[in-house]
Amino acid sequence: MLAIDLELLTDRLVATRYSDRDAAEWPPEPARLYSALVAALHDDEAPSATERQALEALAELGAPQILASDAHLRRVMTHFVAVNDVDQVGGDFTRVEQAVADAERAHQAARDTLAAATTAGAVTKAQKAADKALTKVKTAQSKLLELNAKLTDGACKIPTKHLAHKILPWERTKKERTFPAVLPHQPLVRYVWPDAVVDDAVSDALSAVAARVARLGHSSSFVRVRVDRSQEPWPPPADDERQLWSPDEEGDRVLRVPLADQLSQLERAFEQHQGDTPGRVLPCASQRYRLGDAVIAGAKTPRTGGRWVAFAFADDQHPPAMAAVAVAAVARGAVLSHAQDPIHPLLSGHDHHGPLTREHLAVVPLAFVEHPHADGQLRGFALVLPADAEPEADQQLLRAIGAWERASAGPRTVELHLAGGRVLRAERVVDPEDALRTLRLSRWDGPAHRWATVTPIALDGECPSFHHGSPGLRRKAQRIAAKLIARAVSRGVVTGDGASLDPADIRVELVFDAPVVGAAYLGDMKPFQRTGHERPRRLVHAVIELPVAVRGPLLIGAGRHHGLGVCVPFNAPSAGGPS
Repeated sequence: MLAIDLELLTDRLVATRYSDRDAAEWPPEPARLYSALVAALHDDEAPSATERQALEALAELGAPQILASDAHLRRVMTHFVAVNDVDQVGGDFTRVEQAVADAERAHQAARDTLAAATTAGAVTKAQKAADKALTKVKTAQSKLLELNAKLTDGACKIPTKHLAHKILPWERTKKERTFPAVLPHQPLVRYVWPDAVVDDAVSDALSAVAARVARLGHSSSFVRVRVDRSQEPWPPPADDERQLWSPDEEGDRVLRVPLADQLSQLERAFEQHQGDTPGRVLPCASQRYRLGDAVIAGAKTPRTGGRWVAFAFADDQHPPAMAAVAVAAVARGAVLSHAQDPIHPLLSGHDHHGPLTREHLAVVPLAFVEHPHADGQLRGFALVLPADAEPEADQQLLRAIGAWERASAGPRTVELHLAGGRVLRAERVVDPEDALRTLRLSRWDGPAHRWATVTPIALDGECPSFHHGSPGLRRKAQRIAAKLIARAVSRGVVTGDGASLDPADIRVELVFDAPVVGAAYLGDMKPFQRTGHERPRRLVHAVIELPVAVRGPLLIGAGRHHGLGVCVPFNAPSAGGPS
């Protein structure tokens, strides 16, 4: 086993995601760490041949597992930074000429990505990027030709003296910049190659290079890097609450990892850009990662690992969060109407004895929440089966979805016919990486100790009114509601050894408006009444704190299969993008 530990000495990482200049990168990608090691190697004018061979061997090990904690996204602020490299002569022409070169390099990189794409979704995304890059090339070339013509006929005079003054402090222009950063719960990240066999010479050389790495990402992100020779057990013990990211071709996160010849690729790229060319692209490979279960200190929900099929509403058809139950009812009815008889109990929720006591098909409305710009509108919905679903139920669900699509508007598209004649169209998500973050399982999967409801919980038991005229009775109602919610969570969450959580260890804070930005307001929700019950269930929002990190999707209460009680990890980091 080989392990490299990365310690963030300032308890933060300032590094920009390669796909979004206004979003922070987390966890730190293996390709970024490798580039820092290569930079440390070349700090010496005559790099050590032994250290070079060690870095080549490291790249050949492939994608590592990554152990990293949750992290909070620091608010991204815009800064205006003084420009130090103003050209004194021919500044306008030089800048436009440089813009053309940058645009051409970006276009070539986009074409390379398109050539390497393997899935339909990736091809479509890469083609759009290539077309956009080509437009920028043409625009920059047009500006260059126009400026060249003005210079040729004397119509444009470059104010050399004026440009020279621009390097003075009171003349320098300022450029808009952002510095996205994350604040991890634990400032220690571990990269592990569990099956690697590394001899002492390679380990010593890697340790020497790692000891010279001073920063990662922005120059303000001071780090300490070391090769761990302790040979600690792997996977890590259960009391390590960091999350394990594992290479998985079905994962919904793409991270940059080193190529087998990454060292030579970086050296060739440096010969071209010399480290000061804007728009340069890091050579790397792309690897899908999945958040694993190995380091979760205890618990997971029964729904974890079950079938998750997400659908995205059309851009002009985003119902509000208050429509969650109506959307779930129509989606559930459509699935059952297109399922073949006899309908499996895990789809219908009933068997010949009556309602099932085990988990079954749930419809999860997916609202854009917990973001400064969250509007609470439903971006789509997901059909979710429990992890212990029989293969027959899984296959019947997929066949029902296929029949629903064939009866609707087009390929991978379904129609939901709501009351009042409104028809919603939704497209099935094929590639999660191309979908909005709200539609990805990772958005609702956690793991997390704290969860907040997006749609209110329908209490699974009798509870007095929260609005009684007597303060004592109001407090009693709140105590009863908190106990009912804790009991529901305890029943819905099991630990790794099959035991249940103790309701007494679950902390519940009731909320009577909305616990996160965009969550459905209680006053906007219609009463929820199940068949066979005389009175509607009381609805309430909550923030739930658990003694262990729990995996989702976490659905709570009597309406959990019908769009209610949908929870989101609370204060989880942003993965980039607004929704």
